Amino acid sequence: MATRDGDKDLLEKLQKESQGILCWLVAGAVAYLRDGLEPPIEVASRTSSYFDEQDEFTQWLAGFEPAPAKEGMLSRELFSDFQIHCFDTGATAGSQIAFGKKIKKAVGEGMKSERGMLYPLRTLNGDLF
Repeated sequence: MATRDGDKDLLEKLQKESQGILCWLVAGAVAYLRDGLEPPIEVASRTSSYFDEQDEFTQWLAGFEPAPAKEGMLSRELFSDFQIHCFDTGATAGSQIAFGKKIKKAVGEGMKSERGMLYPLRTLNGDLF
């Protein structure tokens, strides 16, 4: 068997190294099954940034900052504002239940009040709706 560079003994060389090649292959498979593939940091960072840019919720949430829970905003106000954001951008807001799950994941549990559920957020520019 000849290769492009003309190594006529390649097959024989590979056969001599077959046990080492097999060990290397099995070790690689075990590592892959145990750890998975780790993308390079630059790839992971750009992928995360891309998904954030495509996520309407993340874009909308960027217009808020943390606030003390007692000074937070009502869930229904936040959802109404998110619906308006989605309408303005041509996106779909989804259900209030789905929104509630996203907001809890993003900022944690809200605080129950007489008026409804408060989340520790306030708008960056003071405008809502």
